[in-house]
Amino acid sequence: MYHLAPDFLTEEQIADIVSVGDESPLQDGLVHPSPRKGIGPPFVDKSIMSVQAAPLKLDDTTKLGWLNGQLSCLAEDVKDVFEENEYPIDDIEGGMERYWEPTLEWPGVPSVTYLEYGLNDHYGWHKDFSATADGSPRTRVLSHIIQLSDVNECSGGDLVMKIGKRETTMPSQTGLCCSILSKEVSYKITPVTYGTKKVLMAWTHSAPKEL
Repeated sequence: MYHLAPDFLTEEQIADIVSVGDESPLQDGLVHPSPRKGIGPPFVDKSIMSVQAAPLKLDDTTKLGWLNGQLSCLAEDVKDVFEENEYPIDDIEGGMERYWEPTLEWPGVPSVTYLEYGLNDHYGWHKDFSATADGSPRTRVLSHIIQLSDVNECSGGDLVMKIGKRETTMPSQTGLCCSILSKEVSYKITPVTYGTKKVLMAWTHSAPKEL
């Protein structure tokens, strides 16, 4: 199950996001161990995931504070669409993903991830999840993949989803957001063949479970 928002971002909003992303320190994307393989630290494996990434915070101290509310409204709309199609999903009251890594200066702030796929960069088949310290899955419910690049300035880097045995390639359109069920839909990013593909990733969480 997926939902497309063709004009989720305006040209001006995209320019703001890209300017912040381009000023942020990029690092190799990290692969998280599958829950089936036990816990462990994330690692770099460019045969699986070749991309440069930077977390961006979404609070009122930055020029991207508006994005937190816009993504939250999108998540509510997606939840309604899924439920109208008799596909109920977990609650999304946990809001946007927050970063808690001790190396960051802003733990607990709503965040997104800015991605740059250069020539031949890609991301193999995977489902989105986060592993906590005890190895149990966190509560990602929706994954939002948003295209930032001008489609005339790059090629490749396509989003391909696998639902059951069927593969579906998303259209290339600047500002398009594709929202999917994080733990149920496998997807990949095909190798970039020209230019640089810039993407924004965001995740909506369910409310924290009581222990």
